[in-house]
Amino acid sequence: MSQFYCMSCEQAFENTNPDKMETIDPVFGSCWKYTAPCPDCGTGSFEKPEQKHRKRPGNVGSKQVQSCCGAGGCCCG
Repeated sequence: MSQFYCMSCEQAFENTNPDKMETIDPVFGSCWKYTAPCPDCGTGSFEKPEQKHRKRPGNVGSKQVQSCCGAGGCCCG
C-alpha cells in the first residue's frame, strides 16, 4: 500500500490503486509519478517521499571522527 500526501488538506493517506502519471522532462527524459485522489477533498495527490536518514556531523560510518576544533575556535595550525 502506498502513502500519499494531500497538499490541500495537509494530511497523509494510503491508497492501494494509484494512477501512474507519465511525463517527459527536458533534462531527464521519460519520468513517472504515482498519484491518487484525496479521500476527503478529491484533489490529486502525489506519493509521499520517504524520509532520508542523515548521518550526524562528525560520524563516518560507525567510527567517530576526531577533531581538534572546539566550540571557541580552531586550534589546528
